[in-house]
Amino acid sequence: MRAANKAEDEAVSAMPRLSVAAGACLVLAPLSAFGQAQRGDAPSLGPDLACVNFRSLAQSGDQETMNRLSGVWRSQREVPGAPGVMMPGVEQSEMTRYASGELLYTNFRCFQPISAPGNPPRPQRCASATGTGYWYAKPADGDTFEVGLWMQGSDYSGSPTGPNCSLVQVHFIDDDRIENEDGDIGLKVGEAP
Repeated sequence: MRAANKAEDEAVSAMPRLSVAAGACLVLAPLSAFGQAQRGDAPSLGPDLACVNFRSLAQSGDQETMNRLSGVWRSQREVPGAPGVMMPGVEQSEMTRYASGELLYTNFRCFQPISAPGNPPRPQRCASATGTGYWYAKPADGDTFEVGLWMQGSDYSGSPTGPNCSLVQVHFIDDDRIENEDGDIGLKVGEAP
């Protein structure tokens, strides 16, 4: 029985730690807070090689674009399961992007383990992955915007995650909906507090 729980724990831990990045990419935030990180008032942006150029890229952010993309955004996406271990599920994300360049995020997902034949069903477990970070946005081609994200927090098992940076292309469907390059849709549900 303990081996089954260990496999489940490993499967939960192995779920994309920053599917946060994939989910959260739909909800983005602005740049003056990033200036604080450059002055040393905020945590170091860490050694992650994907993050090395984030500072210089963030300085190219466009405040008008960031103002338009700031706010509280929600999205959800289908997440594949782990064959023989975990059923597919839905990940829900909420990101608050501040026009200052800071962001907060929470991802929520329930995990349904697959029981071995002849064993009773195993209970579903739900968990959140949360964190903070920085973001910038600028116009790209046509009606598309480039959004850069620097995030760190916790994964679904509660373990800390180091800095993770990503770049996503989004476009507005209307004033309250954006779509990223993977077809995921974000819905603006409010202004950043």
